[in-house]
Amino acid sequence: MMQNHKILIIDDEEINRVLLEEIIHSYDENIAITTTDNASEGLFHYFTRPFTLVLLDIMMPVINGHDFLAIVEKNRQAGHLQYSPNIIVQTAIQSISQLTELTKWECVLEVMRKPIVATRLKEHLNKYCH
Repeated sequence: MMQNHKILIIDDEEINRVLLEEIIHSYDENIAITTTDNASEGLFHYFTRPFTLVLLDIMMPVINGHDFLAIVEKNRQAGHLQYSPNIIVQTAIQSISQLTELTKWECVLEVMRKPIVATRLKEHLNKYCH
């Protein structure tokens, strides 16, 4: 089906990482997945190798998703990114104003509300991993 697609999952909840991996592999078992439970390690992966997509949780301890996005956006604006922005935010945030704020980051392709629905994630995979 698809080849050479790589997805980075950044979420502090193990159950969410496992669920996302299962949905992605049910879509295409050949997609390579890297997971991390914190945004600091996620930044390292993001800046050291290219990913087709990044699935980013917002509510995390220490460095949260907002901090991650701010760092990526500063690097994007400075011309340090070697590829186009490719982040899908996944969040439990319910506030419409906070959700709208997330879409203002140019590095964010989509915002998905938790709980993650398999069909919705597969729509995004179909759109960006073709």
